[in-house]
Amino acid sequence: MLKQINLRNAKRDGLLIVQPKPNQIQVDLDSAKDIHNYARQYMILTREGLTKGWKEKITVSKGGGNHLHVTITTPHVMDDLKRVAYAAVLGDDMKRSALNLCRVIKRNKYPIVFFERRGKLVRIPAARSKRKSRVAA
Repeated sequence: MLKQINLRNAKRDGLLIVQPKPNQIQVDLDSAKDIHNYARQYMILTREGLTKGWKEKITVSKGGGNHLHVTITTPHVMDDLKRVAYAAVLGDDMKRSALNLCRVIKRNKYPIVFFERRGKLVRIPAARSKRKSRVAA
């Protein structure tokens, strides 16, 4: 369960607490392999016509390095179960996905959040064909 003390610690440590909007998906990627898998899975969803109008914002997570947070803004509102399912398919950290699902099922007040460092937008090369990716650090 996401406890209030975690929210307080995040604020104390200067981290941003980012809750998804009703039309957003959050994906936590923790390695170069996760980033590659995300790109591969995204292309599957694209081929099936599910990513029309999606826009990505990629930020370096509090772990730094290859640890990235992807926030996808979609043209449609979705419920939390669908949001967790999309994140899991796109390669979200497995433990985070499981805990998000538990918090959604238990109707936690904050079922899905990112803790992020404050930073500026930067661009990094994407390993995807015919797609642009925005990254924030």
